[in-house]
Amino acid sequence: ASLGVRDDQVIEVVIRQPDSRKEKKNPCDSVHDVAVAIIGNLRGGR
Repeated sequence: ASLGVRDDQVIEVVIRQPDSRKEKKNPCDSVHDVAVAIIGNLRGGR
């Protein structure tokens, strides 16, 4: 997934989820959760 942080900044995120985990949580939801955490950290936890 690519996150557009600013007009001049993009972060590429690669997440590998084991097959056993995919049954417990949708991979798209996992990527979303990671993206939210990254953006939150970049914004200083706001």
